[in-house]
Amino acid sequence: MYKAYTAADWRTYLQLPDDYLIDGMLVFGSNESYGYDAFSDALQRSGEIYELRRFDDEYLRPIVEWVVGGSRYWFVVAYGSAQLSEFLHIGCMFGSKKNILVGNCGGLAQGMRSLDIIMPTSSYATESAAVMYQPDVQNIFLSDATLSSTLYSALADVHTVHRGKMMTCQAMFAEGDEHVAQWARDGYVGVEMEAATVFAVSNHFGVPSAAVLKVIDNLANHETILKNGYLPTDVSHESVLADMFDAALTHITIDK
Repeated sequence: MYKAYTAADWRTYLQLPDDYLIDGMLVFGSNESYGYDAFSDALQRSGEIYELRRFDDEYLRPIVEWVVGGSRYWFVVAYGSAQLSEFLHIGCMFGSKKNILVGNCGGLAQGMRSLDIIMPTSSYATESAAVMYQPDVQNIFLSDATLSSTLYSALADVHTVHRGKMMTCQAMFAEGDEHVAQWARDGYVGVEMEAATVFAVSNHFGVPSAAVLKVIDNLANHETILKNGYLPTDVSHESVLADMFDAALTHITIDK
């Protein structure tokens, strides 16, 4: 079945060159396309000379390929786990050396504020996209400590950055007060939709991964995106997101 397919099989199926490889993968967790604009803006701010490509193949169309310094990378906006796990699987088979998730999350810790940043040490999930890749870790999927620490150092002087265990839940509208209260009691610092998938697939292939997540509401304080008027295009949110993208771009392309 699909698990037995090799990188060569996927290159043939996707009509890619026999020597096609990537050096890293950057993911923006969202159901909105503004992530592509934020990514493009970050590339321009980097000052690097780069090339962009969008694939003709319908399956690969959400992925942006960028080439800088002779190395090739993938960027994709993904919401939840199903398609994301497939892109990560193929990206790892194609040689990715680092996978970084940038995104938003809900806070679960008292005193946490909108625009704070969370860098998960791990994420808990029961969804198959994570569990199938690491069935023996009791649903706790670890980020890479070294990569996470490097990203922390890049952002902690400017932003309030929290570190701790994350909850990955892909049924946002089914979250109730009882879930939030239990997650907070259990010590989870935030909840989002993609981190466990990024960590699990990456760990399966031995690829370091990390996540940088912006708090948009503190659920422990009974805030929601409806109550606090969150808009991703607010200047303050755009500024924090820009710093997150800048850090991720810098550290996905160094020390390959």
